Amino acid sequence: MRLSLGEWAAIYTVWQRRHDKKPNVSPPSEEEFDLAIMRARGVA
Repeated sequence: MRLSLGEWAAIYTVWQRRHDKKPNVSPPSEEEFDLAIMRARGVA
């Protein structure tokens, strides 16, 4: 199986995202949280 340099770069990028020990995740804003709660309750 032969891969181009671009294909290797894409594989490496996805691998890094999947196996990163500290994912860059931010909590939802207060408005997003309230909207999600309302949707879960069937109000919105």
